[in-house]
Amino acid sequence: MPAMNRRSFLSATTAVAATCGLPATSFAAASTRAAGDRDRVTPSAEWARNFTELPMDKHGALRERNAAERAADPRPNILFIYTDQQTVNALSCAGNRWLRTANMDKLARNGVRFERSYCPAPICGPSRGALAYGRHPHETGVRYNGETPHEDLPNLGTALREAGYDTTWTGKWHLPDSYPETDEIPGFHYLQRPEGILGGFLGDAVDMHFAQRAGTYLRWHAGLSSKPWFLGVSLHNPHDICHYFIKDNWIGMPEPDPDHIDPTLLPPLPPNHYAVEDEAEYLQKRRRQKSYAAETGNHGTDLSEAHWRAYLQSYYSMTET
Repeated sequence: MPAMNRRSFLSATTAVAATCGLPATSFAAASTRAAGDRDRVTPSAEWARNFTELPMDKHGALRERNAAERAADPRPNILFIYTDQQTVNALSCAGNRWLRTANMDKLARNGVRFERSYCPAPICGPSRGALAYGRHPHETGVRYNGETPHEDLPNLGTALREAGYDTTWTGKWHLPDSYPETDEIPGFHYLQRPEGILGGFLGDAVDMHFAQRAGTYLRWHAGLSSKPWFLGVSLHNPHDICHYFIKDNWIGMPEPDPDHIDPTLLPPLPPNHYAVEDEAEYLQKRRRQKSYAAETGNHGTDLSEAHWRAYLQSYYSMTET
C-alpha cells in the first residue's frame, strides 16, 4: 500500500465526503488492536463487539443484513473531520488566494460554512472540551491543558448514543491525554495510534495512521453495526506550525535567504500583525515570553518581516488539501 500523508488523507476524505454525501461504506482506517494483546474492557460500540466476537467469515453476511436495515433508517451517518489550529481564513473559499483547499471548498459549497463562529478558548484542551461537550470551559472543568472534564458531564458521544448511534473516535483527544492508551474514552470507542511511532507528537507522524484507521472503519467496520454511526477523525495538523520557531537544532526554521526567496511569492502579513501603541500590559508580557507550556525556544520575538511571511506560507502549506 502506498504511503498516505496528512495532505493526501484530507484530500481523499473531503473529496469523498463532498461528492458522496457520507455513505456508510465511503473512504478508508483500521480497527482496534487485536484481542489478547492487553487487558480490555467490553467495547462500547456494537461494531467493535461484533468485530472481536464474530468469526471473520461471518462479517460479510452481517454487513449485508445491516445494510438492508440501515437503508430503511432515516438517521444520517456522521463523519466529523477535525483539524487543529486551522484559522477561519485558512480556506480558499474564504477569499484567501495564498492557499488552495479545493475539497474543503466543495464541502462549503454543498453545505454550510459558519463565518461568525468563535473559538471559546485560545488553547487546545479547553477549546476541545467546549466542542466535545457543548459547554464553555468553566462549565466543562477544562480551563487549561491537562485538565479532565467533569466525570458526570454528558458530551456529544453520550448524546448520540442515547439517540441510537454507534460512536467512535480516532486521533487527537487531549482531554486530558492527546492520544489515550485505551479503547474507551467518554462517549466514544477509541481507535488508538500504533505503538512506537517516531516523532509521535507531530501531525506529520501520526495523522496518516489515524487516516488509515478511520478509512478501514468506514469501509469495513461501520457495517458490522445495524446502528447509524458517528466517527470523529481528529487530525493534529496544521498544529505542527508551532514547532516552526523551536530552536532545538532539528526542527526550527532558518531565516529566509533573500537571495533565494522572491518576496512577491510570500503571503502578506495580516493587518493586526504588529502591536498597537496601547497594547495591554499582559499581551506585552506574553509577546516577550520565550517559551510556552512544554515547548521551548524562541517564539518569534525578534524576527524579520520576511521570516514571518515565510512562516505564514509554511502554515498555509500544512492546511492545503
